[in-house]
Amino acid sequence: MKRLRLVGALACAAGLLGVMPAIAPASVQVGSSGWQWGNPLPQGNTLHAMSFAGTSGYAAGDFGTLLRTTDGGSTWTGLLSGTFTNLTEVQAIDADSLFAGGGCVARRSDDGGATFTRVAFTPVESSCKEQFATGWFVNQLTGFLVLTDGTVFRTDNNGSTFGQKTPLPGTRAAGGGATPVDVRFLTDQIGVGATSDGKIYRTTDGANSWTLVNDTNRAVHSFFFVDANNGFAVGDGSLFLTTKDGGATWAAKDIGIPPTNLRSVRCATL
Repeated sequence: MKRLRLVGALACAAGLLGVMPAIAPASVQVGSSGWQWGNPLPQGNTLHAMSFAGTSGYAAGDFGTLLRTTDGGSTWTGLLSGTFTNLTEVQAIDADSLFAGGGCVARRSDDGGATFTRVAFTPVESSCKEQFATGWFVNQLTGFLVLTDGTVFRTDNNGSTFGQKTPLPGTRAAGGGATPVDVRFLTDQIGVGATSDGKIYRTTDGANSWTLVNDTNRAVHSFFFVDANNGFAVGDGSLFLTTKDGGATWAAKDIGIPPTNLRSVRCATL
């Protein structure tokens, strides 16, 4: 069974090292074909991302794989994503709405994965000048997509159309050499973004401008916010940061483990 890359993933709610929900040992539908996976069980494509809204959750991976659970991860079913592209990001916007993307492809569903629509951030999916890097939907209508060169797009109509905003500083779109790693938006105006050179930027005007709020000198790989104020970030060399003011300031915490490149952080509660 292929599993999510969990190198140094942290569980803020209980202890340091977290374990993602196990996938039940029953075959799931192959995402783009309608076939059931026979061996290995439950399916054999590498998974790259997982996201939950209550007991409903989604996982995304190679070959267009999208899985859904409605019982907290005890059992999973495959979704027909309509693509063979490797999907690297997934977000459960709510129990029935999800967004997933990777490469030149992005997908959106508002009926629990029964049907999907294309999120057209590029004219064609067969090729694109810049690929999808990361993104975040604040609600069903408003979301932000970031491309591999740091270009930032905003949609306010469920991904039907996009407007270009100010790129993340230091990236190629802004004249630098860094690459975007992760973004999180708390509202349609307030959000944070991390770049590969260890910098964290914050916007308070919907990505019209960005302000440098932290320079870790180590790549930050993942953000997670429990609420509008309290959040966490992890990165290379056991980097663990906390914020209590919506990302305006960040404080480093010693988590007492050897230097490890931390890739993801998720929290149930404070």
